[in-house]
Amino acid sequence: MNDHLSKPAGNRILVISIGLAYLCLLIYLLFLAPFRNKTATIVNLIPFGSIAELTRYTFATGNDYWHWFLNVPGNILAFVPLPYVFQVFRQTKFDFLWAFFLSAVIPLIIEIAQYYFQTGSCDVDDWMLNFSGMMIGFVLVRKSQNQSRTY
Repeated sequence: MNDHLSKPAGNRILVISIGLAYLCLLIYLLFLAPFRNKTATIVNLIPFGSIAELTRYTFATGNDYWHWFLNVPGNILAFVPLPYVFQVFRQTKFDFLWAFFLSAVIPLIIEIAQYYFQTGSCDVDDWMLNFSGMMIGFVLVRKSQNQSRTY
């Protein structure tokens, strides 16, 4: 039996509302926030290049820890909830290949869109961090599905 269908409609509406609010916040932060002013964008295709540079600068100078936190762990944490949103609308289990595909393609589309709309850099490091966040989210969704079956 599908767990989502057996829950009261009010809970489902609340979960969908939270999911839509999260998506709106993510879109705002990725494309519309004031710090996303239209500027010349940068393309970084060197894996770990910008992460290493930012980490070296931050920890060598003791400056800008907040910027480092928003960019490194923040790029992971921002995408962990996204698989939960997909799960609400799909209502079936994601197999590993589908989760891997979505985790790879969605951040890639976002990076290309940020470059195209000049709202951020097209950075392979951001893609890797966002991909990691989504994969963590899919693992957590799978674990929660497995736990809900045992009760």
